[in-house]
Amino acid sequence: MAEVWREKFSGGRSGDAQQAETKTSDKQEVKTADKLTLFNNAALKVGKIISVRRHPNAERLYIEQIDCGESAPRQVISGIVQHFSEAELLNRHVLVVTGLKPAVIRKENSAGMLLTFEAGEKLELPDLSAHAPGTPVIIKEPAENTPAKREQVSVDEFYSLGLKLTDGTVTLDGNPLTVGDKPLTAPTFKEGQEQARDLFEEKIDGNIYSRFSNPTVTELKDKLCLMEKTEDGIITSTADSWAAEIKPNTKMFFMETPSNPGLEIGDLARAAELCRKHGLIFNVDNCFATPYLQNPAEWGADIITHSATKFIDGQGRVLGGAVLGKAELIKEVRFPVAAYGTVNFAV
Repeated sequence: MAEVWREKFSGGRSGDAQQAETKTSDKQEVKTADKLTLFNNAALKVGKIISVRRHPNAERLYIEQIDCGESAPRQVISGIVQHFSEAELLNRHVLVVTGLKPAVIRKENSAGMLLTFEAGEKLELPDLSAHAPGTPVIIKEPAENTPAKREQVSVDEFYSLGLKLTDGTVTLDGNPLTVGDKPLTAPTFKEGQEQARDLFEEKIDGNIYSRFSNPTVTELKDKLCLMEKTEDGIITSTADSWAAEIKPNTKMFFMETPSNPGLEIGDLARAAELCRKHGLIFNVDNCFATPYLQNPAEWGADIITHSATKFIDGQGRVLGGAVLGKAELIKEVRFPVAAYGTVNFAV
């Protein structure tokens, strides 16, 4: 993994950034205790990019101002122009080596290094959106085994750590790196017919088509389930209409409360009682009240649906929806909601 960083990661030694460093690497093997010292001194932290612009003297470099939870932002130069647009980087939470010795790259100062992960021919940024700027990345070791800190580290010293990916988790000599008490993970991409078959048959969890299964969709689903206090859910794209496939008078009772646009209030408790009496699935559209004001599951709803164009997004930028509820019901919905091209499965 360190060699990948040397060639691919921002602040590395390939391309224009190579001119920033002239020292050669110490090829001798570094002992674990020394690695812990180096790692501690490297001071990996979560940062938030608050501004980004092209380097005036190098077409492949960005100059970023990054909030690392310190008294002032850090200026970091990154060789990732070919992988990310300025819009993709702005306000993104990223992984920064803050203990690096300052460098001058093409007449511009750089006080750190931004780290990404290699995914085939592309680079990917770790998902650190849940962590505040300044959150440290650490190795959980007993205090007596943690070496005392010393000076800032060079780029070559950082590369000598030999950080590796182990089952998607970043490790140092087998010890996982953690951020906010959770392992620091990297996106992993696998190929093969058997894995694709297992994904389609739901034998394993994973991503298939971005339309209904990708890390962003999963994160949204998990957070909505947490807010709605449900077991599982599905995030749908717009125009997936189930109306033609559902017979409400025999299978499902659907209620929108407050209603749109009249804002009429439905009696959730009474509706739930009616559904139990007749064996109907109770589905509540909660997009207007939102989980902040109303949790239909607490009133007996089996399924909660959302139009993500409203309060869930908050800014009117997206088209989509969500279906949340009991795991046994969500399982019946998950696969039919998949769509390939213009072909939809019928429920």
